[in-house]
Amino acid sequence: MDVCHGTRLEVVASACSERGSRALNEDSFMIAGDLMCVSDGIGGAPHGDIVSRVCCGALADEWRREPADEDGMVRAFCAADDLVSRVSGYLGKGSGATLVAAARCGEKMVFGCVGDSAAWLLPPAGGLVRVFEASGRLREAGSALDAAMGYRMLQVGRRACVRVATAPMLPGTKVLLCTDGVWSQLPCRHIGSILSNHDDPYAAAYRIVREAVSAGGEAGDNATALVACVREVCADRDQQTPFSFEDALTGRSAV
Repeated sequence: MDVCHGTRLEVVASACSERGSRALNEDSFMIAGDLMCVSDGIGGAPHGDIVSRVCCGALADEWRREPADEDGMVRAFCAADDLVSRVSGYLGKGSGATLVAAARCGEKMVFGCVGDSAAWLLPPAGGLVRVFEASGRLREAGSALDAAMGYRMLQVGRRACVRVATAPMLPGTKVLLCTDGVWSQLPCRHIGSILSNHDDPYAAAYRIVREAVSAGGEAGDNATALVACVREVCADRDQQTPFSFEDALTGRSAV
């Protein structure tokens, strides 16, 4: 009989993204090590798909260089914004994207957000909580410019634009990062029900996205959901590889 000598916490994450009724999917997501993020290119602006991918990649790159805490999250967002702003300058006026992220920092999760993409937390006891209050919508290019990556709004004196929060990393906790194509279509209670009824993060993300796309109908937006589950596992068990190229393609990872 196997004997477990203590336990440790593991975060298993997965994501799903669909274009809905739009011709192009301008959402992006990334699961890289202990960082997870979702980005939504501003609708109507040039090359939103490219900007959202740059957002995710730049944040992941900067996060590796920063201390794993709230200040590190803010600095990573600001540094990523500088790169995204430079890239956006070549892509066309108005290019930008939202960005929401969560990262494991010891025994807590640190969240960061710019724009109207959302982070939700489902504690083990239940009761879905939105981590950040809803901000200005970014459906049209040129609106809510103080809430988007790519406009150099996070430089000196404007760091308050980055919203940060923390939450304890308890076994059974579930986290959802999503674009407005999800939260604008599904009631909070229904999102919470899906998360509660699916322990597999990919199954939860897939169900959330499919129902959001269906609810959006012919006018439906791109929809992206990234779900992370905190699990207690035997400390003797070999730790899974946090990230690989295959994970990037499938959206599956353990951190």
